[in-house]
Amino acid sequence: MKNPKGFSTLLTIFGISALYATSFQSIASVSLDDLRLQVRQYIVNQLEESPETRWEVEVRGLDPRIRLDDCPQPVSFRMTGKRQTIGRQNTIHASCVSESSDTLWSLYIPTQVKRMEPAIITKSAVQAGTILEDDDIAIEYRDAFALRGAHYNNFEQIVGARVKHSISPGQVIRSRNLCQVCKGEQIIIEAVGQGLVLKTEGTALSDGIVGQAVRVENKRSGRKISAVVSATGRVQVKI
Repeated sequence: MKNPKGFSTLLTIFGISALYATSFQSIASVSLDDLRLQVRQYIVNQLEESPETRWEVEVRGLDPRIRLDDCPQPVSFRMTGKRQTIGRQNTIHASCVSESSDTLWSLYIPTQVKRMEPAIITKSAVQAGTILEDDDIAIEYRDAFALRGAHYNNFEQIVGARVKHSISPGQVIRSRNLCQVCKGEQIIIEAVGQGLVLKTEGTALSDGIVGQAVRVENKRSGRKISAVVSATGRVQVKI
């Protein structure tokens, strides 16, 4: 994180609206710190709130050598370009207008917005073949842009799954790292239909995660069928 006296400042947004909303409209003398806060607030006001999402806003390009004249009215802000909704990269136009509508100064301020979402990571290095337990994993908020691809945000989704490839400490666990039904392992086959659930034992003939189709062999009949992984060590087939 850079020093506020440098060219950018990073702020994780938690309750910023309550802290600053009442003060911005009355500011006449504008410091760069004031301006950063106002730009952040302008962006935060347009972000969708969600209990599963956190936001980070980085205000860039404010040269500490800039000196802004006092502004007799609240500084105004607007998005630039054709897009009028907040994205990952934004340029905000800040301007100070006199009471006679003359522009006293204006700046184009680049910003970056990150949507942070919960993801399960490894606490330490995990070797291939490990059966995941609660102590092996943790939840951290990560940049949603970097979380492209299947990942997990609930311990119940992966505890008991087998690690297919070694995973480094702090790495986001993705579906490709795991098998919840693993080739050669004993599994439970559930035949589901019309309110009935029939269970039998079987052997997995391929790897899979929840929602994927795998080949399995019915231990009792020796019949090989395709079934869908429903949980760790468990598959379902419709009847």
